[in-house]
Amino acid sequence: MKTSLLLLSAGLAGTIAMTIFLLLPRWLGRVHVDVIQAGGFLVVGSGKPFAFPVGLAIHIAMGIGFAFVYPKKSFYRQEDRSYKINRNGF
Repeated sequence: MKTSLLLLSAGLAGTIAMTIFLLLPRWLGRVHVDVIQAGGFLVVGSGKPFAFPVGLAIHIAMGIGFAFVYPKKSFYRQEDRSYKINRNGF
């Protein structure tokens, strides 16, 4: 439970940081591109007014999903590697 809560909070924090960096060029007026809204357009279709909330929901879900999937693979690799190192005596 504690690990799940940690991964959930890490996924949310990472997603918020990534969202800010994705929206920053638009807020500064540099470019007129909205990656999150473009993701929503892929799901609901072009010209729909609710594409941004749908894209944001997809973005947040993917960020949290990656937080749960990615560390487990690296943790397993680390355990396997340390087992081989300890078993061989290196």
